[in-house]
Amino acid sequence: METDKKNICSIAWNRKPLKATVHLPASKSISNRLLIMEALSRKKFPLKNISDADDTKLLQQLLSSNEKILDAENAGTCFRFLTAYLVQKEGDWILTGSERMKQRPIGELVDALRKLGAEIKYLGRENFPPLAIVGKKLTGRALEVDSSQSSQFVSALLLIAPYVEGGLKMKLTGDVTSKSYIEMTLKLMKHFGIKILEKDNTLEIPQQEYIPKKYFVEPDWSAAAFWYAMATLSNDAEIFLPDLSAESIQGDSIIADWMKHFNVETHFTNNGAIINHHKKSTEKKYSFNFSQHPDLAPAFFVLCSALGTEANISGVKNLSIKESSRAESLKTELEKCGAKIIKVSDDEYRATPHPLTPSPSGEGEMLWLFETYNDHRLAMAFAMLAIPFGRVEIKNPAVVSKSYPGFWNDLRSAGFEINFT
Repeated sequence: METDKKNICSIAWNRKPLKATVHLPASKSISNRLLIMEALSRKKFPLKNISDADDTKLLQQLLSSNEKILDAENAGTCFRFLTAYLVQKEGDWILTGSERMKQRPIGELVDALRKLGAEIKYLGRENFPPLAIVGKKLTGRALEVDSSQSSQFVSALLLIAPYVEGGLKMKLTGDVTSKSYIEMTLKLMKHFGIKILEKDNTLEIPQQEYIPKKYFVEPDWSAAAFWYAMATLSNDAEIFLPDLSAESIQGDSIIADWMKHFNVETHFTNNGAIINHHKKSTEKKYSFNFSQHPDLAPAFFVLCSALGTEANISGVKNLSIKESSRAESLKTELEKCGAKIIKVSDDEYRATPHPLTPSPSGEGEMLWLFETYNDHRLAMAFAMLAIPFGRVEIKNPAVVSKSYPGFWNDLRSAGFEINFT
């Protein structure tokens, strides 16, 4: 990711109707799971529309690397999936990441893998990256895994389960967070021939192999969230999102239902989804729980603040271990321009009705400059404020390539004025 050439992006909007066709990026969540499955099978899968996001390209690079030291940078999915993948791949490995990655806990996954016979050592703080791994054959047994911290720990274990000697039986304990991502993993495994026994919160996967099959990676519903929110802020919008389907395996497709609260309607065709917004919502208070859909939270934080409505935003405790401490970063930046956001608890925030100030001077001559904290979803969320403000500036705009490399080009095609300095 190039972040040193053009460090500030200016986004301007002329308040005309928002009418556009937007080809969303392919889902990196689906793509990354497919790449791990393909690597485990040691056979080529006929995959189409694999994500070109930085995280996916990085995972492809690391899976094909002959190096013993692998740097997952700031890609949480890459680090967690690779941890599980490498422990069963013969060889000695060091898996590391960015300074932020070294603050993101991995202990729950390491403990589970050690119970299967994995040889893993912490090279820094206990329970945190980097890791030294000696790859070996894993032996199946029954595990209990606390799934309240990260669904990616569960998915990482599930993906390698068919290749564990004797298979794996896993009981999920605690409040299952981001369950939709676990369900995505299970659906993909089943598509590629894996038999899974499910009962309550227990999953049993016999030893077997992935069977190569054709697969088209669908567009990313998490990316669609920003276009839904921009449609709401524009008050007059019609946006066509090709290939986006109501039959998605992505849990974030729930946004189509959630956005009805804002009078944003979705019409699905054989070719994709059309979203419309022509009438302001009359609701005065909103309440959303993001425990199962954490990637939708940034768009809603910004949307509700920009609308100046009261909103209860809960289920966000796990945002603290994302690319940034996401809820706190959103609160800090939005309060700079007049929002009033109350932290009720680590898991809940409340946006109070308070108008935002379009510019620091109040005269439109100066622009709000938003920090992005090296977090792709924050950059895209703050860019939406160009619609109510007319113009905003974003630091480190290249960070969007982590999940949505074409974001700025898509904004430009939709009528936004985009300039990099």
